[in-house]
Amino acid sequence: MKKILALLSLGALIALLSACSGKTSVSVKEASTVKSAKTVELPSAKPLDVEIDGTTYHMKKTTFTEDGETLIYVGIEEGTPETPSPEVPEEPEIKLIVKPFTADVVGKATGFAYNVEGVGKFEIIGNTIQFTPAGSSSSITVNGATIKDIVAGSDLIANMSRSWTVLSSIISVKGAALGSAGIQKKIDGTLDLLEFATWAEGQNKGISFSVKDKEELSGYKVKNIIITGDKTFVITFTGKDPFYGTWNLSSSTFSYDLGNLGNAIINGKATGTFTFPEDNTALLDVKATITAGGTTYEGRLELTLKAK
Repeated sequence: MKKILALLSLGALIALLSACSGKTSVSVKEASTVKSAKTVELPSAKPLDVEIDGTTYHMKKTTFTEDGETLIYVGIEEGTPETPSPEVPEEPEIKLIVKPFTADVVGKATGFAYNVEGVGKFEIIGNTIQFTPAGSSSSITVNGATIKDIVAGSDLIANMSRSWTVLSSIISVKGAALGSAGIQKKIDGTLDLLEFATWAEGQNKGISFSVKDKEELSGYKVKNIIITGDKTFVITFTGKDPFYGTWNLSSSTFSYDLGNLGNAIINGKATGTFTFPEDNTALLDVKATITAGGTTYEGRLELTLKAK
């Protein structure tokens, strides 16, 4: 009888713990190109000229992500060289361009060919890159590149490392004139930052975005969140250049740092959690500052994300 009561008590405890923690396990389908994920850094003396959307850039570095996205880091445009003053040396501006790719095994299964949409084919074997521009039969060879595999350090990071589509967003703002109650808005589908700012002002609670704020927010509609196993964090927008930086995971705390990139609503550093409430679904829940008209507010951004 005592054994039966003990078993019943154990069963009740397990049921209670399961109820408190919600779903005990979720699955995220394997990312589409996880086996060919690599970073490619070109020798500083040998930048590769690539034409993207009608403009030729000097490519410095490329990441072929775990989920079929090419992160192309480019310098100043070809044909428009800048001549920095010798007294004040300047670093060339680095811009990120994101394009989808598919990968095929080449070189007797020792390398990969990456077909990047609208850009061309990159064949990588060892530390050699052979690039064939889109629409061309001629190729360019670059030797001495630094090429590294991207390997997730854990199952959690493997699940995180992919291109996520934003399903819905909740933005909360409080502090200053808004007080501790603040304001909050849920947005289904695309998150339009200027639309949110206009809505926030319309609540007549004292928050006001400057003309400059609105100019910086105009056109920024969040499209995807890209996370890679080498700790790159990217936010892509419809019709605007991405924001990019790094991410970190310490215990259960997720954070990202966009450096100097950003605007009044999405900027700098943010800290919070990255969890998986359902299969193939994630929740990015972070706190960061929001600046409106020179006043700093406490912001919170909750993004419900769907795996491709």
